Amino acid sequence: MIALLLAFGQFTDPGDTRPGGVQRDFTLPVAPIVAHHDLAAARPRVVVYSSPNCPACTRFAGWLAANGEASFFAFEYGKTPAWVQSVPAFHWQANSGEWKVAYGWTGIEAFRRAWESGQVAAETVASRKTAAVERLPDTLRRFAGQRGTIVFRPDSPVSPEITDGVTLDIREIKARYDLTGSEPKITFESPQPTGTVSRWGVGVGYRVLDAVYSEPNREVRVGTNWKTVRISLDD
Repeated sequence: MIALLLAFGQFTDPGDTRPGGVQRDFTLPVAPIVAHHDLAAARPRVVVYSSPNCPACTRFAGWLAANGEASFFAFEYGKTPAWVQSVPAFHWQANSGEWKVAYGWTGIEAFRRAWESGQVAAETVASRKTAAVERLPDTLRRFAGQRGTIVFRPDSPVSPEITDGVTLDIREIKARYDLTGSEPKITFESPQPTGTVSRWGVGVGYRVLDAVYSEPNREVRVGTNWKTVRISLDD
């Protein structure tokens, strides 16, 4: 009983115990109540880039559903930018103001170590990825040299339809390519490929003369004795 009274006395203010002292009321301090939205705002914000059919993304989503409310971080999903190399990706702004990124999910402890260690800058990742993209003319030169000859000979003649009413007869195609300029060009040798344009029940033959690739527009201009046909590689 004495031990209990001593313990209780630690949490009770007896007031002024001096002779003649005045007894006063005493209220213990109370911890402030923090609203949930204020708590979330105080946590480090991390934007998550994800996609369907991604096992690591699914693992993170499961962890977030079970632990998101109590997490040290305020995770939120965002639209995946073009520079993101893989998912899941975690994107945040460091105290220095620089944006950082971390890839993959192996657990919250691994992510927290990445967050604390100062990850690779997102801008650096984006620049490196952009620089690594090789232009199509450069790729062609790397594999085919500056000039050369190509021969295309299917085992059986084919007549594919290029577009409505326009067919191309392919038996053997022989052409010279020139990659020395800014626009790679193919010039077809005799016998040049031929085709048929059918309109209103009437068929008109044409010959394919050459083809030029334009890098800025990502299109191929096919020259014929009929007209120049433009084919976009982005369609």
